[in-house]
Parts: sequence; C-alpha cells; structure tokens
Amino acid sequence: MIDAEIGYMWSVLDDHLTLRLALGFAGTLNAVTTVEPQFTPDDPARVHTFTSVGAQYLDGVYTTYLFMPVLSFALGYRFF
Repeated sequence: MIDAEIGYMWSVLDDHLTLRLALGFAGTLNAVTTVEPQFTPDDPARVHTFTSVGAQYLDGVYTTYLFMPVLSFALGYRFF
C-alpha cells in the first residue's frame, strides 16, 4: 500500500501549538489473499478451485479499485 500526502504546518501560541493539514491519496499496489473454508468440505477439489478463484478475484479488486483520497489533520504541542 502507498500513502502520499502534501500539506502545511502552522505554529501558533509562541511556537508551542502546531496544526497540520494535508491532502493526499492511498492505494493498494499489491495484494495476496488467502481464502480458507471454516468447515470440512465434502469435495476438497471443488472447494480448492473456488477458493483459488475467489482469492484471485479479490486480489484484482484490491489492486484495481482501492485508491482513495486522504485528508489528514494533526494537532501537536512542543514543550521546548
């Protein structure tokens, strides 16, 4: 996963209190999914095929569609 932001930080109250505002994006670069049944299958070959296809599908969804905007806000205090 990648997260990239650009922002600005303001110092207030004699440079003790800091405020930060940033805008960016986060996205999935690679995914490795494992699907395991929570039961004892009657036909292990069919379940293995289904779980393999399901894991490949989810990996494709994660790497294709999981890109989102990020807005972050931070408040800090410097003692010195």
